[in-house]
Amino acid sequence: MKDRHVDGKWTDIPDPPVQAEVLDWWFRFHEDFCSEERRRYYSTTSPKDLVGAEAQRQIDLFVKRKNGQPPDAAHDWRDVDVIGELKASNNNKKATLLQLGRYVIAGYTMMNDEELGLDIFTDRDGDGRLIHIEQDGASGRKRMRLDSQPFTHQRAIVCRGTSCYLTKPSDAEDWSCVAKLSWTSDRRKPEADFLRLAQQRGVEGIANATVKGLAKGRMRLPGRAIHKHKKISELLGALRDAIKAHRSLYLKGNILHRDISENNIIITDSKTTGHMGMLIDLDLARELGSGRSGRAVALARWSSWQLSARVVAGVASGRKKL
Repeated sequence: MKDRHVDGKWTDIPDPPVQAEVLDWWFRFHEDFCSEERRRYYSTTSPKDLVGAEAQRQIDLFVKRKNGQPPDAAHDWRDVDVIGELKASNNNKKATLLQLGRYVIAGYTMMNDEELGLDIFTDRDGDGRLIHIEQDGASGRKRMRLDSQPFTHQRAIVCRGTSCYLTKPSDAEDWSCVAKLSWTSDRRKPEADFLRLAQQRGVEGIANATVKGLAKGRMRLPGRAIHKHKKISELLGALRDAIKAHRSLYLKGNILHRDISENNIIITDSKTTGHMGMLIDLDLARELGSGRSGRAVALARWSSWQLSARVVAGVASGRKKL
């Protein structure tokens, strides 16, 4: 590298630094000095070079993990780790390259997934993504395969990032479980703890959680949202069983759900589950007599105030009454 940087200047940088020539120089520079890193730089020449988004976009420069595909192959947005933009340097080539060297060369390509703020809870193989979980009452970890796309996810920038995937053991054929991935507050008891507690106390009509980690878990028995009911009797049966589940959770489990909404009631196969409807999502639940006040819990919430318990919504919105 020293023979290409003489008297504080890069000897082979394009002059003037027009975009196409700078990109060509940049890619050659990366191949010469950063070819062993886990990631590399790519560019797009048309919006069709990037797939997997609702709207087509073209970006100047981006970083993604190497996957063995040729550089000119189409890229998927879900694989893009870092997005960059080319700017005119006003002929101040030294300052521009110092900035590139500090923030890009020595940064993004050498970072691991955790340093980049990426998903570190799942693994990939040739067939898709996997999670490794510790099972309740069993030794060792189990590999679970995630479906390629979540069947539901939060479409917001500021949220818990909740996404739910159909899931199955890596050697199974049927998608018999659901994996729920979301960020959780360190000031709240994890949802899995409430689900385990409910199971131990004989609560009926809620999801059966087999495992839960800090930001991932697995629940058995996927169902359909209630707005996808096929007939009125199915909807009424699901709502009836959700009310029963709420009662069981309160009376047997000593747990108050506190976030009842259409999104937290699902239609299930009564032949498999014994219920036409089930209650899900205990993220905002509270064990009665746990010693935590409504105000303390409210400060650690991320739900929609319109659908939360009055004590939670009132405190979180700064109002005592709705």
